[in-house]
Amino acid sequence: MMINWREENISNVSLLITRGVSPSYTEDGEGILVINQRCIRDNIVLFENCRRTDTAKRKIATHKYLQDFDILVNSTGVGTLGRVAQLKRPIESQITVDSHVTIVRPDVEIVDPSYLGLAMIGSQRQIESMAEGATGQTELSRTRLGELVISLPPLLTQEKIASILSAYDDLIENNNRRIKILEEMAQNIYREWFVHFRYPGHEDVPLVDSELGQIPQGWEVKKVEDLVNRERPGKLFSQKTVFEQGDVPVLDQGKSGIIGYHDEAPGVLASLDEPIIIFANHTCYQRIIMFPFSAIQNVLPFRPHPQILRNIYWLHWATKDLVTFNDYKGHWPEFMAKSLPVPPTNLSEQFGSIAEQIVRMSFRLGNINQNLRKTRDMLLPKLISGQLDVEELDIKV
Repeated sequence: MMINWREENISNVSLLITRGVSPSYTEDGEGILVINQRCIRDNIVLFENCRRTDTAKRKIATHKYLQDFDILVNSTGVGTLGRVAQLKRPIESQITVDSHVTIVRPDVEIVDPSYLGLAMIGSQRQIESMAEGATGQTELSRTRLGELVISLPPLLTQEKIASILSAYDDLIENNNRRIKILEEMAQNIYREWFVHFRYPGHEDVPLVDSELGQIPQGWEVKKVEDLVNRERPGKLFSQKTVFEQGDVPVLDQGKSGIIGYHDEAPGVLASLDEPIIIFANHTCYQRIIMFPFSAIQNVLPFRPHPQILRNIYWLHWATKDLVTFNDYKGHWPEFMAKSLPVPPTNLSEQFGSIAEQIVRMSFRLGNINQNLRKTRDMLLPKLISGQLDVEELDIKV
């Protein structure tokens, strides 16, 4: 350790270490956002996985409303316990966490809040090892978490380290915004062409009655089961059988989740030229994959059915969001039973040629982000341990 660095328990540099609330969930779109363990992945908060609590039924103590730079730690259960994320630029003014997540609030008089978040992210393995209890019922107490020891350099050095690593996070966040814009572009084109029926040449095609209402003449109504050809996922993996690094990613049921890696043959072959769609049987997330992968149970890959062949990008946008998560159960039968209007092959190909370019741009940005994360994660332990000395660097903070 550097001469002017010291070691501190995080309890000594925090104003607050507390578990969240026991929410009274509501599905009416009202109430306060609640971050749960599913929301914390890859050191970011996935707000799309949040639910809402009715504060009229269950009050929330003022100190349990999140503040900027609060650090969130998953604190129960094997596989999720120990995941860390720091809240930056929250999407709403009032947000809390449930009782399975611990809030660590930095004391800004003692520690740079971004540095503390990074130090805890760099200590995730150690945090995981602090869990107590039987397998499947592991818990991380506030007291144990408060005993976590971090290396603490002078405040200016903390700020420099945070500035270096935050630059990577800012680039990743900017690319994520670009990816979201690209996805919205494709969605808007799909909606214009295949929901509002304002596709190229629509002026010359009359609408006719169908079981789904009026659709363009020459279109058909088909069930999803007629349009998809489910493919074998190969050998299935689990949280216990994957590694942190490896040649082949293992996909889980999250929106963008990779649960880990292995070095065996991939279960599913996919590429830029031969993409495949995966449907998460429980969470209903769906996405196009362009690289070889394996999967956990209930990640279901499919491509267009050869007997009613339509462009894979059209098929993805046509079937995406047909079913939504309403209970932790298998949704594939419900998905297969859905009906939708099917355009002629040439129109699906025309849309597909546009959507493919958008997806490829998103894929490239995703690869850039992956490389940025690898570089950041390589630098993180070296910077917060003092192995890389930044004290003499002229860095704007």
